[in-house]
Amino acid sequence: MGATITLPAQEVPVVDEVDVLVVGGGPAGFAAAVSAARQGANTILIERYGYLGGLANGALVIAMEDMDNGQQITVAGLVTEYAERVAQKGGLVRPAPEDLFQASDELYNKWYWFGFLEGWGRHRPAPVGYKAMIDVEVSKHVMFQMAKEAGVKLRLHSWCAGALTEGKTICGVVTLSKSGLQAIKAGIVLDTTGDGDIFASAGAEYVHGQYLITVAHFMAGVDTDRVREFSEQNPDEAEALNREVRNLYGGSWREWFWFSANPGILWCDCPHIKGYDGLDVEDLTYLEVEGRERIWQVLDFVQQNYPGFENAFVSRTSDQIGVRQTRLLLGEYTVTIEDVRNSVRFGDTVGRGKAYYYPYRCFVPRNVENLLVAGRHAAFEPAAQRVAREWPPCMVTGQAVGNAAALALDSGARVRDIDVPRLQRMLEKQGVIL
Repeated sequence: MGATITLPAQEVPVVDEVDVLVVGGGPAGFAAAVSAARQGANTILIERYGYLGGLANGALVIAMEDMDNGQQITVAGLVTEYAERVAQKGGLVRPAPEDLFQASDELYNKWYWFGFLEGWGRHRPAPVGYKAMIDVEVSKHVMFQMAKEAGVKLRLHSWCAGALTEGKTICGVVTLSKSGLQAIKAGIVLDTTGDGDIFASAGAEYVHGQYLITVAHFMAGVDTDRVREFSEQNPDEAEALNREVRNLYGGSWREWFWFSANPGILWCDCPHIKGYDGLDVEDLTYLEVEGRERIWQVLDFVQQNYPGFENAFVSRTSDQIGVRQTRLLLGEYTVTIEDVRNSVRFGDTVGRGKAYYYPYRCFVPRNVENLLVAGRHAAFEPAAQRVAREWPPCMVTGQAVGNAAALALDSGARVRDIDVPRLQRMLEKQGVIL
């Protein structure tokens, strides 16, 4: 409309002051907070929802992906500990160790329906990858347990209203919650919001990208044995039905569903909707409504036409919308698509994903002090981020910056000036693969 108003100045109470303040409790933020606290830093984690896990738990991105390069495991560390604890509570399905990187018709039939094959099983037979499916409720519980054990202070149901800065130095944030506006001051701030809310507010340089947005969901009451039998015995007819489903969704990967960690429940990582901005509240509102409209159109279709779906129902839609890309930091180094394609390993590598590496510099803003960034909004070119954004590697980035923050506090160095070789040794002792 062009009109503006001026808000009156007000005093905001400072409710806490900590060593490390982590904003955003997704996989990266969870790992960052636990890692910093385990190193003895007084750490608080701010999260806008009532649980941890971000897109993994809230947007139902239940697939653990990008953890191997087709020949060996590449992603490990805190993410491994997390996965083992989820598995101990029965909340994880994954291939047996002896199946990894092997290819046969038997293994193809065993693991295809979970999406555990390299290249999603498009070429038969395909090797079995190091992948998993999580139960989000078990995952939430385990993350709370690990944060509590590490001594992380949690502050849930809290939005960040803006960064507190002194010149080019960030010194805390203002939060907005049912308790009103409150300030938290910190020695070091970690932006793990996924959208760069903190680094943007603090004045860091960034680019604004876009990619697919999804309202993921579960379909329950499915006779998965019948679905499998029908698809294997009638591949042409099944593909015709799948093609119609993809049309109704208006966008999907080739496989619009996978088996989940729970019997009779399918994971649907769709619809994919293009051309909308994950930072625009009107776009986000439209996508929430439109996404569910498409989901119920698909449900009606498969109930009437797809063998095995006669008694299907939508058991859950995602609590938070599946935004893949918005702001991307311009860091001391920005990883390019060529770096990703060529698997360039950097001298300051502090973690890796499938076949790409994270230099420490990609977490460091160019022009803001006391701030580190981890997760899907680290300094990657938009094209590079599209193929290097899965959440298990994001946990590795969180582990790196959490340890880096603790190291900076211990040594008295600025976060951009820490002893990176020392950080690398710390991470390797914690099981991170460099």
